[in-house]
Amino acid sequence: MDEGDESVRVQARALNQYLAGRATKLLVAKASASYCARCGEDIPEPRRQAVKGVQLCIDCQTLSERKQ
Repeated sequence: MDEGDESVRVQARALNQYLAGRATKLLVAKASASYCARCGEDIPEPRRQAVKGVQLCIDCQTLSERKQ
C-alpha cells in the first residue's frame, strides 16, 4: 500500500466518524418547539413534523442561515 492509499483510508475513516456523530445527534435531537426560540412566534405543526427538532420559525431560520 502506498502513501496515497493510506491517506485515502485515513480521510475515509475521519469522514465516517464525522457522519456517525451527525447521525447520532440527529437521532437524539430535541423535541420540536411549539414557539420560535428566537422571536417567540408559533411554529406551524407542518413545519414541526417536517423538521424534527426544529427550534426556529422559518423567518428566523432563514436569517440564521444567511448570517452563516
